[in-house]
Amino acid sequence: MTNTWLAPLKELVMFLSWWMLKIPQEILRLGRKIFGELENVMQFWVNFRLWLAIEPLFGDYTLSGRITGFLMRGLRMFVTLGVYIGLFLIVLAIFLAWYLLPVVVIWKLFNY
Repeated sequence: MTNTWLAPLKELVMFLSWWMLKIPQEILRLGRKIFGELENVMQFWVNFRLWLAIEPLFGDYTLSGRITGFLMRGLRMFVTLGVYIGLFLIVLAIFLAWYLLPVVVIWKLFNY
């Protein structure tokens, strides 16, 4: 004798597991992947290390070359940090929106 009344409960548990665990993990995984690809392009830590060493840009080892390198790398680090913070906020907003979506839908259904 099989318990057919447990089948809907099993389906509900599987759906909730998908909704609460699987999709948020995928959102975070995709965010980390985008962040890693962005780091390969923008290279914040490489620029930070060269900025601290006051390495010149384009091999210009004069004082003006070192100052220019320091300022340009500082500007690039500032912009890169802004892009990273923006990406973090976008991923966080998507992550939180996924969890708040059922609340908003239920609220809209009962308060039309």
